[in-house]
Amino acid sequence: MEASTAIAAVLAAPARPATVLGASATAAYLAVAGVDVIAVVGAGSVRLPLALAVAGEVPAVGPPGTVRVGDGEVDLGGPRLRPSRWFDPRPRLAGPVVPGRLAAAAALLATLPSGATGLEAVPAAAVAAGLAGGDAGPALGLLGRGPGLTPAGDDVIAGALAALALLGAPDPGAVGAVLEAAAGATTLLSAALLRCAARGQVPPQAAGLLRALCGGGALGAALEALLAVGGTSGAALAQGICAGARVAAAITRG
Repeated sequence: MEASTAIAAVLAAPARPATVLGASATAAYLAVAGVDVIAVVGAGSVRLPLALAVAGEVPAVGPPGTVRVGDGEVDLGGPRLRPSRWFDPRPRLAGPVVPGRLAAAAALLATLPSGATGLEAVPAAAVAAGLAGGDAGPALGLLGRGPGLTPAGDDVIAGALAALALLGAPDPGAVGAVLEAAAGATTLLSAALLRCAARGQVPPQAAGLLRALCGGGALGAALEALLAVGGTSGAALAQGICAGARVAAAITRG
């Protein structure tokens, strides 16, 4: 099985009890010490940047009090999962954003139905501009908003955070304010994914769009793959990524 380098430190620490946030045959979400989150994901599930991926279905989780994480493994209260390989959820980009590709992605996103993200309005441009320019306000107003396992508003923020982090344009103060507020404004899982995004760590489908915007791979296929993620997550992530990439490109050109 394979684990993200984003959870390496949590796995390497001494074993600690974990709280099960949710579990099924496809994924189990575990909170460690009330802050760190690990997702045990099965075949066909989205490989989140804080995932431990197993072949086939996720083993059944034991009763409360039996699940532990640390000493190099995840103990689900019976089944013990120890990764043998690691993956890096932070993509390597071929270069800066290609303006024509960004324009094409924006045009494709403009054709989506108005409810594709589950939000009445998606202020992605303001969120990205604020995260780059030192104004956390637009992102703070979006935290926890919308439907989904991770609220769609958080997915927009995550996309913008990741694009800015990977393209070298975030404002540390604004990013820090959003991550601090997320601890009380959204779910543990979503707050953990926002911390990953601020480090440029994203699911493979989001990584594919980021690479395509920078000249690596087919843009249409990458966008299609991301839009297929979840009910609203893919569309919201795509909106945030494109907004962050646009702001980063403008800063680079300036």
